[in-house]
Amino acid sequence: MAFSGCETAIHYPEGGYDYPKHVEDTNYYFYPLKSLFSERDSFRAAYNYIYYQAFNEPNLSLKPAGEDIFRLSYEGFKDSPMIIILTKGKIVAKRGTFEEIDKEDTNRLSQIENFHYRILHHSFPLQNRNYGGNYQLKKNRDSLIKLYPQLLDPAYFKYLIKKITVPNTHYKYTFIERSIPYSEYYRLVLLINETGYWKMPFSLPCEQESTDGFGFSLEANTAKKYNFVGYGSCGNIDSMQKKFSAACQQIIKCAGLNNSIHVAWDSTAVSKPVHDNIILQDFSLAYVKEDSVPSIKHTKTKHKK
Repeated sequence: MAFSGCETAIHYPEGGYDYPKHVEDTNYYFYPLKSLFSERDSFRAAYNYIYYQAFNEPNLSLKPAGEDIFRLSYEGFKDSPMIIILTKGKIVAKRGTFEEIDKEDTNRLSQIENFHYRILHHSFPLQNRNYGGNYQLKKNRDSLIKLYPQLLDPAYFKYLIKKITVPNTHYKYTFIERSIPYSEYYRLVLLINETGYWKMPFSLPCEQESTDGFGFSLEANTAKKYNFVGYGSCGNIDSMQKKFSAACQQIIKCAGLNNSIHVAWDSTAVSKPVHDNIILQDFSLAYVKEDSVPSIKHTKTKHKK
């Protein structure tokens, strides 16, 4: 397609999410999706700010940024994390190191808090846990809830997570910025639009997800709407998923990282890594007598920005 001195306007398809009218926590990235997440996934999303702030990345989900921005985030089993920001006229690639962006330090918890955290980490929300008709496990759960009613309080689980989470304030990343012509920016945005991105679910389904593969997401901040779609390495993908991952691969290519980061697998060109299967052990709740563990009083702590 040839371009004259006048830039061809970009029109976005219907879809995406409205920006929130009221914001209670500016550290909650993907804010318009908050009510769509499950309770467990919402907790996980609430701490994504640590990842993005390690790269000095703003929260794109709260309001229009003043220019259209597309942000691709990538994490791989054997790759350092990466963020690519595409805007009119330039593309920026931030590539992290293999250092931990944050870590869990359960030594910060008291003995009883540690006990509670292990239960909630595995079974939150506890009241919705399905034990497959196992009466004894259900009885154990009910005994725990009776003894420690705070196990049903999402704020208590949030308090425990906050207490053990230690951000790496010295995390480092490389920064590469490249100027791109408007024709290339227009081409990439057109590719994104043609995938059906604006009406995709926020998490693309995967029947054969790999536990040691990769995951990536694409955010969009425009004048009128926000969007987010996340996806992971998958052994069985449909045409929509192929088009989406191929468009994201073009963004990676534009950033100059096409030889090292692959989200659109081509079995004829790239050998898929093979890893041993990992066997996960299930966690059973132990029955607790009321006099076996001292009771505690819980004080909520306010989250600081």
